[in-house]
Amino acid sequence: MIAATRDVVEILFYGVIGTVTILTYRKAVATILQPLRTEVFKEQIKKMNELLDVLGSKSEVELRDDMGFPALEQANVWLMMDNYITHMFDVKIDRDKTPYSDEECPAMIADASAFRHADSATYPDPPRPPLDTSREKKEAEWRDYKHRFIPVPRKMRDHQDRIRHILGSPLLPSECATLVKEYLDLVHSNIIALRQVLAECAPLLLDKYPTLDIAERASLAWIGNSYNRRFKPLEPKATELTRFVREYFETDTLLQQARRQARSVRKRATLPNEAQDH
Repeated sequence: MIAATRDVVEILFYGVIGTVTILTYRKAVATILQPLRTEVFKEQIKKMNELLDVLGSKSEVELRDDMGFPALEQANVWLMMDNYITHMFDVKIDRDKTPYSDEECPAMIADASAFRHADSATYPDPPRPPLDTSREKKEAEWRDYKHRFIPVPRKMRDHQDRIRHILGSPLLPSECATLVKEYLDLVHSNIIALRQVLAECAPLLLDKYPTLDIAERASLAWIGNSYNRRFKPLEPKATELTRFVREYFETDTLLQQARRQARSVRKRATLPNEAQDH
């Protein structure tokens, strides 16, 4: 009986010791890791702040302007028009003084088909003059125009690089990284949409601008209107990103707690000394 009691006591003793040891270990690990978690959280805040600087609380117009879409549209519309004038009227263009020059647009997106159509009406090389220089021959060739090279303005390139730099951080929450990638994919799809719009508008130049004089005085706003109808808005995805950041850091909750604490402090400060002592 005494031996059995001693065994039970020993079992309970070692069980308690084991439990205390495990709990102590867990607490020690938590204590050791806490500074690391704090530093990670601080870095996440920095990255989130960078993201909000780029995308937070901005209108559709601001988002497009920040990304450089107006400059992209201008450069590529001018490029198509210069290709048209070069092809149809044999006019030599000084491309170093255009919105799509290497200085203004240091990057370029090329369609894979461009490398299979070296003689097509594309940039940087204008089309070769056809052997048959009749207007009918030129018009037939122009109707097959494909905007295979898209000059990318410096502003757009730099803005995308900034966002990609944030995206490359391993500290960015995975869901947030997914949303950022979706935003960049949306930007890319709108760039490619411009190529499609220009290819559709190119044949219309033949009827709208049949002579060099008319072409040189052309208003091309109608092409921009066509592009705007095809453009997929950036603001909804940017708003989704902003909402994620606020929820991730529980911004609203923290602000409410801060307001409650401030009201409590002010209330205590206005109470008579006797009431505070009581």
